[in-house]
Amino acid sequence: MDIEKRNGQIKQHRKDGLSYPKIGLTFGLSHQMVMRIVNANTVIVKEKVCSKCKTLYEIDAFAKYKYSKDGRYYECRKCVAHYRRTLNHNHAEYMRKYRVKHPERRKDYRHTTPQNTQKTKCRDALRNAVRDKRIDKPEKCNHCGNKRKITAHHPDYKKPFIVIWLCNKCHGKMHRKY
Repeated sequence: MDIEKRNGQIKQHRKDGLSYPKIGLTFGLSHQMVMRIVNANTVIVKEKVCSKCKTLYEIDAFAKYKYSKDGRYYECRKCVAHYRRTLNHNHAEYMRKYRVKHPERRKDYRHTTPQNTQKTKCRDALRNAVRDKRIDKPEKCNHCGNKRKITAHHPDYKKPFIVIWLCNKCHGKMHRKY
């Protein structure tokens, strides 16, 4: 068995049909995975070439990935961590520059009309009051008494804390117009 290394990749060539190479030799299983014979008892250490940094690592340096043939991710953990750190930083920088360059495209869709602004402020005030336990949210619907998911119905959005607590079914009936 001859071992040939080209451009950082290890390739296997069989000439005489030997099944096991000598101790210390490496041979390739695929274009990225290689195996190394460690001792005479044929303990095999699997190694893989990172597709990003082109370095040969043991298989444990790669995260598990069920969509790959060998069951491991194609980039080593170090490269993935570095990419994630730089991605967050680069994306934040890009968005800052974009917002400065295109201020007209930045729009808060919740506040498009004065009516929606009033509704949003009212809902936010009630949500904060329930979160801070200034208002108790009941467990039962005020209309039918069921213990389903309870929502708040505002009869008047100018009074954010005057609400009727209804289940989704009753709340939908309250808003439907026949």
